[in-house]
Amino acid sequence: MAMIELSDLTRLIGVPFSGPSIAVSALNTLGDAKADELSFLQNKNYVAQLETTKAGAVFVTAEMAQHVPLSSIAVVVDEPYLSLARASKLFAPALIDVDAPLASVGEGSHIEEGAHLARGAVIGKNCIIMPGVYVGRGAVIGDNTVLHSNVSVYHDCRVGTNCIIHASAVIGSDGFGFATTKSGTHVKIYQNGNAVV
Repeated sequence: MAMIELSDLTRLIGVPFSGPSIAVSALNTLGDAKADELSFLQNKNYVAQLETTKAGAVFVTAEMAQHVPLSSIAVVVDEPYLSLARASKLFAPALIDVDAPLASVGEGSHIEEGAHLARGAVIGKNCIIMPGVYVGRGAVIGDNTVLHSNVSVYHDCRVGTNCIIHASAVIGSDGFGFATTKSGTHVKIYQNGNAVV
């Protein structure tokens, strides 16, 4: 995962910031964030998590800045959730990675015509991949798994062994991830994780 300096990140999303900078590797929740990750507090019900977070930096309102632990950097903003949404774009993986290795297919697997395996996809042994299936960049399909017609497994997702995924299922798609500005405009929150089945 690429790192970005907090000072660069705030500049790129239009947030004034003059505090100390750290290299940020990812976004995370207050409870799970590590020292090189950025989090946010939108809801006052999570102040206890803010006070104990291990996040390297946290988007907070001026009112909540006093609750940020000394080990974290408070990035004071009017709308923490909106700032997180804008920052999420900086961590979104590329949809196409031309430098990734070609897909690999395990022994005994059958890939039907019309299926598409993106670069870096891994298909286990004895799998059946039906027509119209899409397996994204870096996705892993476990041994003895069947993907029926038109299944989509998005980038970096994992499907375990001995699974059957029925027609037109989508693994790893975005949820309703939008922050709303004060003027009512929706700003997409990029989905930077993966799904594991």
